[in-house]
Amino acid sequence: MIEKWTDLAGELDALVSDPPARRGSTCTVGRILAGADESTAAALQRILDTPTVTARQIADALTKHGHAVSMGVIIRHRRRGAETGCLCPR
Repeated sequence: MIEKWTDLAGELDALVSDPPARRGSTCTVGRILAGADESTAAALQRILDTPTVTARQIADALTKHGHAVSMGVIIRHRRRGAETGCLCPR
């Protein structure tokens, strides 16, 4: 019986120390960040991390400048690293 718990504990620890690789490509916001110059990428990242700026405002600004992005893409990118977020690193 103790061995069963030990096996479970080891498997649970492995989820933290060696999480499974997520599959897929970088999201649209991640591609925009990667393609932007350093100051623009920094400004966009700062705004993405500012909760008082809405996803709609960010999507509208990006779309206005030629990057067709929906509000949902912004919301998903803000949740990156979470189960329901995009695949971009946190």
